[in-house]
Amino acid sequence: MNTTSITQQITAFRALSTEAAITPEVLGVILQALADLLSATAANTDLQSLTAWKTNVLKLSTLLQSISVGTTDSDKVCLSVIQGNSSSGIAQRLADNIVLKAATTAQAGVMSARQVQSLTACTEDMAQAKLAVSNCNANISALKSWQSKLGEAKQVIQHLKLGDVNKASVAFSATLLSTTSGETRSIANAFALPAATSSSARVMTAAQVQQLNKYYDHVCNVDKAVAEVNNTIPTSLAYTASTRLLAAKNAEGKILFNVYLPYATNSTPGLTTTKAVSDVQNALNVRVKELGNYGSEAAALNALREPAISGNAQIVVAHLTYQTNMSMTLIQNIENDYCRQIIFNHAKVFQRGIYFTSSARDTINYAEETSCLFPDRMEWDKVNRKYVFKQFDKKFNAEYTDAIPLATAETDGLMSKADKKTLNATSTDMVNLYNMILTLSERVSDVEKQLKNMKAN
Repeated sequence: MNTTSITQQITAFRALSTEAAITPEVLGVILQALADLLSATAANTDLQSLTAWKTNVLKLSTLLQSISVGTTDSDKVCLSVIQGNSSSGIAQRLADNIVLKAATTAQAGVMSARQVQSLTACTEDMAQAKLAVSNCNANISALKSWQSKLGEAKQVIQHLKLGDVNKASVAFSATLLSTTSGETRSIANAFALPAATSSSARVMTAAQVQQLNKYYDHVCNVDKAVAEVNNTIPTSLAYTASTRLLAAKNAEGKILFNVYLPYATNSTPGLTTTKAVSDVQNALNVRVKELGNYGSEAAALNALREPAISGNAQIVVAHLTYQTNMSMTLIQNIENDYCRQIIFNHAKVFQRGIYFTSSARDTINYAEETSCLFPDRMEWDKVNRKYVFKQFDKKFNAEYTDAIPLATAETDGLMSKADKKTLNATSTDMVNLYNMILTLSERVSDVEKQLKNMKAN
């Protein structure tokens, strides 16, 4: 019997791994191939064997076709199976038919999620244990080296304990261990720590503790006194607008005293209102004008002379600049059809009078030239025969400076050129007359001497 073909089909059937691939048709094909092979080439003995095998297979009501993983959770795994009816060939899927529980110490099973976590933690602990063992080995090596050094020291201090303590020092008793024999020996008050000084740190003596306590008491008393004083010292001011009370508070926020702030009146100072501030600001905006920048000093002076400025009785102060970095300030006073302006221009202080054609002050009748307000010198005006004050080549009210009149026989005054010439001639004649009188006086003296000589002879 040639079973090569049927063997290949059975091998291929066994290789099937998916549930969908294992169908009654596939199984039927294999069984049909077996029947064809048996009917075609089988001997009676082989057919009897196959018939017996089929009979035995039909005795099994179901045949297992496949097993797959079903539902899983933290402590179990379920398996789903597909089984076929051996007589009808119908397949049936049984979900989660087989339950594999988690393994315990008493029975085998699947590994649960908790056991996986424990295994992971155990793996980490093992790594740390290996590191600890490595460190222990290193420490053992160090201890062996330290042990050899202790052997060279012959004896070491096993332990220390407090010994005698007095007001000035603290002693320690020591127990020594022999590294060779292992015997111990106690030494009472083996060493003492002396009292601390201002230059070295040691133990604090009883006297120092008493002194420190005394200082601490002083500090506490000072702190208490400061706290009591601080309670009476205002540290902040709080103003209540509704009551106009200014309250002084200490550091704890307690009000120590308060002051009532009244509104200002014409006779007493006090608080002002927003309306009063607004009125002052508006008044300043009216009384003070900023006129901008002008190209030259002459243009700036002309701008201040315009009726819009010099004729506006509301303007008291005006300011402008010229040539960018030069400034000029005006203060003026207006009365009816006349305006007097005082102009501050860098080092100079000028004044100017402006006359209008009417009290409406919209047309200028005449404007005086700018003249100095504070002269620093006097200059003689020989044409008008008067001294004129000047500053920076500006005259000071030249039109209103009275001339000094010429002197007359009745009044004092200036001397004219003719009178000066006459006076000079008279002075010369007087000198000549004086000289003549002296000469005559000398001649008279000579005559008198001659007469006396004649009488004597």
